[in-house]
This record gives sequence, C-alpha cells and structure tokens, in this order.
Amino acid sequence: MRPLTRLGTVAAAAALAFTGTGMVASAEPAEGAQVIRDQAFYVDGEAYRTVLTPRDLPSRAPDHSFDVLYNFGSAQPAVAEAAPGQRGYNGGRWIVNAVSYEPGWQMHADGMHAGQPAFVSNEAVEDAIEAGVLSVVEDVRRFVCPVIKL
Repeated sequence: MRPLTRLGTVAAAAALAFTGTGMVASAEPAEGAQVIRDQAFYVDGEAYRTVLTPRDLPSRAPDHSFDVLYNFGSAQPAVAEAAPGQRGYNGGRWIVNAVSYEPGWQMHADGMHAGQPAFVSNEAVEDAIEAGVLSVVEDVRRFVCPVIKL
C-alpha cells in the first residue's frame, strides 16, 4: 500500500464509516444487520451492495486478513480493493480509510463527475492519493460486511 496522508479533519466523518448519509437501511435479515439498498460501492468499476453487520473487529487482527474500503462519506459511493471471486478477497473483512478531496479539485457537489462517480476502482483511488487529489485517514474502523454484486 502506498503511503497516505493523515487528516484529522476527516476522522469525525469517518467514524460513521459505511453507515454515512444517503444509505437507507431496510429488511433486516438478522438481528442488528441492515441491508443497504440505495447506495452501491465499487470494485474495479462494478457496483456492489452490502449487508451491514453490528460487529466491529479488533485492530490487533493482522492487516493482511482485511481488504481496504475507501469511504468518501456523502461525496460519492465507497470504493473497495477486492470483491468475492477475486484473488486476495478476505471474505468481507474491511479496514475503512476515510477519503476527502483536496481543495481546488473540480467536482460537482454530489460527488459525481460527468454523471458518474469520480472513482470506481482501487487503482484510481490510489493514483489520486499519490497525485495529491485525495487525502486519507487510514484504519478508522475494522468490521465484517458481506458484499453482493448488483
């Protein structure tokens, strides 16, 4: 993983991790779990949805047993580095990194760029971080959450 910039200003928004604004919970499949129906997250340009479970994981678990989920808050849908069926997918165990846009980067207020999310792949997010377009607070939350391809 490339070195990432740490921003304390994003940490408060990141505390909500994947349960941010714009997501509606419904049809609880198990006690405490929430199905997220109206906001996707992306892996390699493909849209997925998820079932949020009420289980956070301890930070002492080894990093290699997690996949990174980049959370943009309400700016755009999240982006994950892996999905079911892909090599290296860790079964829905996530480390959430909170992402914000650097000042001066042009984007519509709803986080869309030319009618589409600006970032839909892990590689694009990492390239934007390296280019200074995005800033990240790493490892703000660890949790388990299965994913379902749309």
